[in-house]
Parts: sequence; structure tokens; C-alpha cells
Amino acid sequence: MVRLIALALMLLAWLPAQAQQDEFGLNLRDARLLREGLQATRDARSFQFTLTATLDVTSGTERVQITLDGSGTVLSGDAPALDVTINARTDGLPDLPARFTVDLRLVEGMVYVRGTDLTTGTSDGWQAQPVSAINDLLASSTGSADMEALAGLAQPLQAINWVEFIRMTRPGQLPRFVAEFQFRDFFLSPGFATFLGELLAASDTGTTYTPQQVSAIAAVMTTLFRDPRLTAEFVFGLNDQRLRSGTFDLHLDFDPSAFDAGSPPVTVDFNAEMRLDAYDQPRTIAAPEGVGVPVVSAPTPAPLAVQPIPGKALFPGQPIRIQMTGEGPLDLVFYATAPTTISVYARSLVDSDAAVDTTLEVFGVDGVSLAANDDLNTTSGDAGIENLALAVPGAYRIQLGTFGRGETGGVEVRLVQADALTQPPSLAETIEGRIEGSRPFEYTFTGQAGQLVTITAQAVNPPSPNLDLAVAIYNPDGTQLDYDDDSGVEAGLGSRDAALLAVELPADGDYRIEVSSFMGIKGDFRLVLASER
Repeated sequence: MVRLIALALMLLAWLPAQAQQDEFGLNLRDARLLREGLQATRDARSFQFTLTATLDVTSGTERVQITLDGSGTVLSGDAPALDVTINARTDGLPDLPARFTVDLRLVEGMVYVRGTDLTTGTSDGWQAQPVSAINDLLASSTGSADMEALAGLAQPLQAINWVEFIRMTRPGQLPRFVAEFQFRDFFLSPGFATFLGELLAASDTGTTYTPQQVSAIAAVMTTLFRDPRLTAEFVFGLNDQRLRSGTFDLHLDFDPSAFDAGSPPVTVDFNAEMRLDAYDQPRTIAAPEGVGVPVVSAPTPAPLAVQPIPGKALFPGQPIRIQMTGEGPLDLVFYATAPTTISVYARSLVDSDAAVDTTLEVFGVDGVSLAANDDLNTTSGDAGIENLALAVPGAYRIQLGTFGRGETGGVEVRLVQADALTQPPSLAETIEGRIEGSRPFEYTFTGQAGQLVTITAQAVNPPSPNLDLAVAIYNPDGTQLDYDDDSGVEAGLGSRDAALLAVELPADGDYRIEVSSFMGIKGDFRLVLASER
């Protein structure tokens, strides 16, 4: 398990540099997102993870199955530390218990391991060894001659440009990447032939192979392994660009009958999924009680380009406008006084090619991500998270970001609370109206500076699916203050009804509301004007 996690961390350290040499088949924008995501993950001070993995190996009538699930905490930096618990189930391995748990901690150069047989309930207690002693033990048990041979094989392996055989795609709008390893290209590459030649030379068969023979054996690998598949998927956070989940799927069908007719085929399936969360939280990992005293702590780091907005708490029905400066995501806060359900929307205030492509992510009171979104629909780059249940009272962090780094412009964020939709609005006024053609319906009211008004237009008598309403409000000087077409669903109305939620009036005076319909289709509607002072 230590080697698995170490390998994962080495991969994070290695991939960004390799990606600069080769873009994995991605376009430049997606390759940049991948590099920045890997780098942001490496920069983390701490994180938690959960892991599930299965290994299924079949050879003839024999079968081995291993299932793992666990969780842990990782601290990086100058004093890396690890605290992991793994539960295992085995079938076909008589030397191991059918069900057991392994607890592992790495603290200040010391490794602490405890195994527990869950079938019998017995445990051998915590065992402690320095990391250096474990390395020495591995070297002595392997033998110096074998270690020299392995060292000789490491050089051709390091010379292989692995990126050359990795192809990545980015399906969908989320920062999600799918990687596939090209086995056939790898087996036919000069780098693999070099490695295979070194491996054959290090064997004790006494046979000398020419370069042509080595290349022929490498080509045979494409027939020995029938349809090998290795895929991995990486999903990053919308705003902090850090790794949120990774999956790994390997399938091998090895048929050695070309060399040995008596050997049965071997099938290997390995699937693993790791989820990472709670980045940069203060953590402490200590040696088990009574075994040692080393302790490693992860201090609370300075925020990484996430700056809270003083006084910018979100309230239902009261949207706020924010200027994105390109310096990173921003934090908003919603204080839930009881369990509730909310919807959050972020729209660009610029309707052009310069529009801000917004992202949203909501974090629970424990700091764990609850939901994230980039594009609520396919018609714009605006983000929205709808009908999110908040289970407990407390402060919920809503992170507003942009899909691409450096995007600037005005953004409006509004929050709708489902519970509040059932409550009658204060100071509400209802007007029955009708659209007769291309000329809009007009209504005028007197407003005051700082007053918040909510305007909805709903088709009635009966609700017509063809009546697609739009509503606009104009300032006393005749300029347009706000406009909406299809946001009625956010106020509990139909998808083609219109709604302007909590528009702040900039000055005293008479304001004009105009209601129109798409292509001037005739129909009846109900206009509701609600105000809060």
C-alpha cells in the first residue's frame, strides 16, 4: 500500500513536466488545464482520500480475488506523513486471512503497521520500523546480484518516453480527463525492445539474442496479450483545479500457448478508484500510543488564490454583483438556520464574446464539496446548482470561479431557497395582463433607491406552452436596468415564464416594466411585483 501511494505521488510529480513536452493529444487549452490541475494537487499541504480496489486473476481453473477499501490522510511538504486504514477480503490465497484490516502510519521516517484478522479478531499489535531499515531488509532479502540486475533494467525503463503511448481526451464540459495507454505502440517501440533485450540478457538461460530476435519477440507480445486495455480517468475541482477523483482500469488476456502449449491463458482485471477531498485542512498524524512519539502536523496554509469577500453573505432572493478580476475564485457564504434546499446561479453580466464563463461549487459545514457545476445548459457559459439539500444548519461556502484562469468581468450571483417559495412575498402587487401582438405590455410603478423588487410574469388562462414570456425593467431615465427571458423556473414557475429576482433600484423615480412574448404570440399572463425595503 505504501508503494501504491508513493507511486501515485511520483506520478503527480512527473506528469506536469512530461506534459510540457507532449500534449497527450489534447488541445492547448485542455493540456494547460491538466497541467495546472496536477500542479495544484502537488501544492496541497494535506488532503483526505478514500480508496476502493479489486484484483481478479484467473488461470485455468484457479482464481484469486482481492478486494480493498480504505481511507486515510496525507500530509505533504518538508515532513510528509501518512495515516491509512485498509480493509481487505481475499479468496484463493490460503496464506492470508479471508478478511483482515491493515492500519499503517508513516511519521518522521518511521513506519507503523498493525494487522488484524477480522475472522478471528486477533492482532499482532503495532510494529515499528524505520523506513531506512525496511529498505535495507528489502535489499538483503532480494540479494545483491538481483539488485544489480534490477538497477540495470531501471535505466532502459527510465529512457522510455511513456507520454508517447498515452492518449488523453476531455469528454464534456467538466475538467475531466480520460487517458488510454497504447499497448501495441509500446510493444513495437525501440524503447521497449531495449528494455526487453536487457531483461533477456539478465536471465540465466545462457541464450544470446540478436537485436533482430529481440524485436521479433517484442512484436510477439502484441499476440500474447489479446486486446490489453489500460484506462485512467482524472476529475479536477472546477475552482481550485485540484484532483477530486481518479479511476484506474486494467484488463489483460495473456495467452502463452505460442511458447508453451501446456500453459493455460491468464486473465487479469484490476479496478481502482480514489477520491480526494478536504484539502489544506489542519491535520496532525502521530505515532500509535505507546509505540513512539513522533508527530507531524499540517499547519493551516494561506488560501491559494481564494479570497473571501467581506460582508458578501448570500441571502435568498437578494442577488449580488461581483467583478471578477482574474485572480482566482472567490468565496461567498450562505448561513442556513435549519435544514433546507437551495439553488444557486451565477450569470455573466456581459452578453458577448467577452462573457465570463462562470463556475460554482458548494461546500458543506465540514468543508467537503457537495456539488459543482460549470454550465447549467448548452446555451451559455453560466453556472447553476439546483435543488441542493443542506442537511444541517450552519455556514455553507459557495465558491464562485471562472472556467479559464484570468477571465474578468461582471457576474451576478443569486440564491433561491425552496422553502421561501411557498411564503407570500411582502408588499406584493398582482396585475392581470394580455399580450396582443408585437407591442409589449407596460406597467409603471414608483420606486426608491436601494429598494429590492422581484418581478415575475406567468402565462395563465390556461398556461400556454406557446406563450414564451420575457420581462424587462427600465430606469426613470429610460435605460434598461435588467431583463429576463426564461428564469421563471427559479421562482417556481414554468420554464418559459420570466422572473427578475431581487433587482436593486438605483434611484428614486418611476420605473417601467415591459412584458413581451416570443414572436408576439398572443396570450394572458399574470404579472407579480413584490418589493422589500
